[in-house]
Parts: sequence; C-alpha cells; structure tokens
Amino acid sequence: MENRITQVDFVVDDGTGWVDCVRWCHARQETEEMEAVKLGMYVRLHGHLKIFQGKRSVNVFSVRPVTDFNEIVHHFTECMYVHMYNTKLRGGSITQDTATPRPQMPYSTMPTPAKPYQTGPSNQFPNQFNDSMHGVKQTVLNYLNQPMHIVSEAGVHCDIIARELRIPLLQVKEALEQLSNDGCIYSTLDETCFKSTANA
Repeated sequence: MENRITQVDFVVDDGTGWVDCVRWCHARQETEEMEAVKLGMYVRLHGHLKIFQGKRSVNVFSVRPVTDFNEIVHHFTECMYVHMYNTKLRGGSITQDTATPRPQMPYSTMPTPAKPYQTGPSNQFPNQFNDSMHGVKQTVLNYLNQPMHIVSEAGVHCDIIARELRIPLLQVKEALEQLSNDGCIYSTLDETCFKSTANA
C-alpha cells in the first residue's frame, strides 16, 4: 500500500486475480477509513472498474475491513454466479460485451448529472432474472424492490401486496413462492412476509 497526500494506491486479490486500486482521500473521514485498512486484511470495497491502455484498475469510493467472514463466501459465490450468468444463461462468453456493466443498470453506483453518487446494493445484478420473469412475478418483484420496502426490516405481508397491486391473493402467493425459489426474495417474520434480496 502506498500513501500519498490525496490518494492511496493498493492492490486487491479477490481470488480471481490481482487488481490495482486507487482511493482518493479528500476529507478526513476518507483518510480515517483508509487508516483502518492494513496489509493482508480482508476488505469490502465499492468502486468503478476502469480499463486504460489494457490495464485494469478500480477507482474506489468506499473500503472497509470485513468483520463477517460470510462476506468472503458470498463473494466467491457471486463470482461463480456472474461467470455462469455471462457464459451459460445469456448464451455468450465472458469476452463478449455481456461481461461489461451496463450504464443503464438501476443500481449503478456511478454518479451522473441527474443522480449523484450512491452506494448500490451488494447484489450488483438485481435484474438478473428479468429475461425469464413475466406478468405477476415481475410486478410483485418490482413492488418489493421499491425503496420503501427495501429499507423495511420486516418485509411486506402477502395480503398487502395483493391489495396494493389488485392481484388475486392466490396468484400473489404463487409468484412469491417462485420468486423465493429463484432467490429473488426471502421470507422474514413468517412465511407470509417477504423482502427482496436486491439489498440483502
């Protein structure tokens, strides 16, 4: 790790390879955040992948030490999923443009003139099942992905979903079961309250 006045350069190995990272420190809080990171430590970072003259690097927005080691297992599982998604589910190879993040992703962390920087959910592929979802399932998932429902710890009761969306309760329950089996949602308080995995 190399410290400079306004930036910290470091290298991260996530098990799939090494990547150079740059963390720009403009405020005291950002400097303190980097002081908590030590050599050889597991960290979680959010940033933007850049490729310049064939060399990859990450412009880091946030970095913090990992305290729950389930995050490491989650990372490897997510890497496997992304690889399978890009090679098998989409029918392409990872060298195609499918491996490149799309700018229109609704949970992108990149700032735009209309949307300032915001930290996205840990699941970076929230629309992963859109190709196969239709009708009631998609409507229910869109409802559960609304910000007011994502921040709720208890989730949303199936009766409320049916009433708000004006869809028969039986159809809502079938959609919830399918979405749960697909890994898009999970039950919270009991088997009637559900929450999206988009920000889990």
